[in-house]
Amino acid sequence: DFNNLLTVILGNLELARLRAPDAPIHDLLDEASASSRRAAELCRLMLATSGRGRVADETVDLCELTAAVADAARDDLPPGVQLELALSRRLPELRGDPEQIRQAIEHLLQNALESVADHGGRVVLRTSVVDLGSDTMEEASFGNRVSAGAFAALEVIDDGPGIPKELADRIFEPFFSTRFTGRGLGLPATLGIARGHGGGVTVHDTAGGGATLRLLLPVGRRAPADVSPPPEPAAGNAR
Repeated sequence: DFNNLLTVILGNLELARLRAPDAPIHDLLDEASASSRRAAELCRLMLATSGRGRVADETVDLCELTAAVADAARDDLPPGVQLELALSRRLPELRGDPEQIRQAIEHLLQNALESVADHGGRVVLRTSVVDLGSDTMEEASFGNRVSAGAFAALEVIDDGPGIPKELADRIFEPFFSTRFTGRGLGLPATLGIARGHGGGVTVHDTAGGGATLRLLLPVGRRAPADVSPPPEPAAGNAR
């Protein structure tokens, strides 16, 4: 319902542009349109956080997506921060939603870069295949009715200050953030996307300091059948 309202707002803003092509208010219309699209993006994040956003059934190359996200981030790295890739060449095919998985990678990378931004450091993106048992799956906070087996893993490793134990259980809470600039939706959305694909996320301390967040996605399996999302709003697709 909220996105339907945004669709009406965006449509009327576009009509205003067409009816007054030379009016001096175009900058104001552009600003209103940008804010409406940002609101639609936030709504998508909240849907992803709930694990009930629409999940497409497409072939996904996790290494290719990871490399693309890393390339986009290199142009705006904080001073003194190094970004490294360690991507497996034998990662099996995944089924899922490439755009959602890309968003999950972006959120994990942004979280790691912010962890090392103040004093500089290193962030590593590493992919691999892991075989998970039921004990590991409980640790990863998987959704219901997901069987153990092979999962593609993306590890985002940083050598920042790490995650205090008292916060480790809270970083996936919606709207919880330790940074005043954050909205607290990035990591919750990542977990929601993972669960929507039948996967999960784990958090570990890194030897010598820092943290490792691992995104786990099932290999060769579709998203769980019990995910029944609402339709994707038109406003959220406008760009």
